[in-house]
Amino acid sequence: MDMFETEIKNLKTTLGTKDTRSAVFQPTSIAQLVRDFPDIHRKYKAISVFSRGKNWGYGCQVPNDGSDLVIDLSQCRQILNFDSYHGTITIEPGVSYGELARYLKEQGGQWLAPVHGGGPNTSVMGNALERGYGITPNADHFGAVISLAALLENGDVYRRSLHNLGLEKLDKLFKYGLGPYYDGLFTQSGIGIVTEMTIRLAAKPSYVEMFYFNIEEEYDLASVVDAIKKTKRQLGTIVGGINLINTERSLSMLIDYPLEKVKKGEPLSCDEIDCYARAFQLTPWLVVGMLYGEKPLVKAAKKEIKDNFRSIKKRSLYFNTSNKYLFYLLEKTFYRLGLKVLGQALHTMAQAYEVLLGTPNNVALKLAYWKNENKELVTQDQLDPSRDDCGLIWYSPLVEMKPDVVLEYVKFVRESSLKYNINPLITLSTIDDLCFDSTVPILFNKKNEDEAHRAVAYYDYLLEEGRKRGFFPYRLNIETQKKLNLQNSFLKFPAINPNRYK
Repeated sequence: MDMFETEIKNLKTTLGTKDTRSAVFQPTSIAQLVRDFPDIHRKYKAISVFSRGKNWGYGCQVPNDGSDLVIDLSQCRQILNFDSYHGTITIEPGVSYGELARYLKEQGGQWLAPVHGGGPNTSVMGNALERGYGITPNADHFGAVISLAALLENGDVYRRSLHNLGLEKLDKLFKYGLGPYYDGLFTQSGIGIVTEMTIRLAAKPSYVEMFYFNIEEEYDLASVVDAIKKTKRQLGTIVGGINLINTERSLSMLIDYPLEKVKKGEPLSCDEIDCYARAFQLTPWLVVGMLYGEKPLVKAAKKEIKDNFRSIKKRSLYFNTSNKYLFYLLEKTFYRLGLKVLGQALHTMAQAYEVLLGTPNNVALKLAYWKNENKELVTQDQLDPSRDDCGLIWYSPLVEMKPDVVLEYVKFVRESSLKYNINPLITLSTIDDLCFDSTVPILFNKKNEDEAHRAVAYYDYLLEEGRKRGFFPYRLNIETQKKLNLQNSFLKFPAINPNRYK
């Protein structure tokens, strides 16, 4: 008799594909997983794993290889160790960004939780293992990983050499350990099941200030790219991730998509986009960033940024803790006066500020519901795009941070969007001063078969034609992984021997 119990479930995704019916094993602890894994491996040959199953737009809970068992680690959510002196924390796969933020607040709020736009219910470990990015000082989420442990196919538990030598504390303080560095092999791979991870937190700064630059002329885009590059190079971690956002992407966080157009699968027309843009006073591009540090440092950094953007025609706004409450008061006042548009814009701005302070919320995740026919779903406290049948595919290519390359990329995405009758929603987020990670959410109504088909075809076109132009995602969805069959492109390693450096 099996030591473990499975349940047959329908696993859902936002990619437009049908639900996948699969056996699911949900351990309540890592100890149970390790204990039962030999029996699991004997019974099931193809196994997939997810931390919380909320990587919306990439695959969610659905396996990518026809697995006959899916392991759901969402109940393994212990915070195993917190070193408040050094700012390191050890977590299990099921710990969410929201849980981590609440825990750190309860511990005194000295340390900043890493965040991204996926909302409070996504897995901290899952995003790091996909080499995801955020917008707080430790923007590279796997870069902040110091050490990890993993369950291997043969049932052994991978630990690093320092841990095996009895130096567990040092192992959680030094990223590269001793001997070969294997930890990176567990990212974007199925080599093992990562069971715990120690990450380095950013210290909560004494002062933070957000900057908004509304870029008034499209022809200034090249100069904006140069200014962003110079800013990242000069200021390092004082400035967090900088986002460059086009009008359509801004609108996806501010307006409800017209219901009739949702049902028909129609894009917003140029005239409609212009009308909405005027109502919200949106310009062709918006630059959003955050400064972290001591107030004199932030003040000096702010001067450098002003100098870098001085020649660009723009409207500037700076937003800090002292005027946060004023913004909330103005928001309420605007709503009472019937100025809903201005009130909504201020509300979105204030929510974005909270995210940049390390408090995850749903301000960015709401865009997944833009093409959903049930407009009430987006008002829920707990958003779940896969559960709610939202259509979302992420195209997330790396783009060289060079003006002519960015101009070519933007032109390519816009022309491709016209070809497939889909509005181009473009954000370019800084990784460092070398590359942008651009995110283009392809949103569609899953009930409209024609639009769902166009969305998939649009993504496939962006993927292939973008590759020819030098743009390619840092991360692929499960359907693309099947189509490209990239396994032959990856180096083959023998099984990791965790005892090699004992």
